[in-house]
Amino acid sequence: MSYQEMQGKQVWEQSSTGAIALDNVKVPEEAILGEEHEGFKVMVTTLNGGRLFIAALSLASLAFALDTCRTYAQERIQFEGQPIGRFQRVQDVLLDMDITLEQGLTWLIHLVTQYDDATLKRESAAKVKIECSRQTSDLLTRAMEISLRIPGKVTCQNCRNSLAPSILAASYNSSSIRCTPAMNSTMQKPYCTQVPTAPTAGSAS
Repeated sequence: MSYQEMQGKQVWEQSSTGAIALDNVKVPEEAILGEEHEGFKVMVTTLNGGRLFIAALSLASLAFALDTCRTYAQERIQFEGQPIGRFQRVQDVLLDMDITLEQGLTWLIHLVTQYDDATLKRESAAKVKIECSRQTSDLLTRAMEISLRIPGKVTCQNCRNSLAPSILAASYNSSSIRCTPAMNSTMQKPYCTQVPTAPTAGSAS
């Protein structure tokens, strides 16, 4: 048996992804998962757990961002000595994050219970994965406008240097980002000098 790790992952690097190869491996009958000739069904069923896992990762990221932004909104003083948490625009983002997190957790816990009872439907697992990922992606972009403490990584498509999304904010489509000397002046690798490419209609984050 051999394992090959996937190279070049851009997101969720804490989740190991790779390929397992079995060569001349004999498995005793008592070790077979599921019924004989039903291996594909077993494999597809296990994907439901993966879908719930991705939804959980999304919500964990959102929870971290919410805690970070709440703290920063009280510490950051601006405009006549007021914390930025007093401003309605910041409050709106924090409220949206809080509501989305509570809704997502309630939904996810319900589906995890169904997964444990072997009653979870594939469609339900897919829905929570898509919705939690989509909502978190949008809200993390807005959270980075509040606090530079929200970590993240975007790679320049020319020189492959990693850029902080908090620097880039939401102005450019991540698939067409090009860095400038000011953006990665702290990087050890040589930087390119192309300016960020403006997104086409409908492509902005």
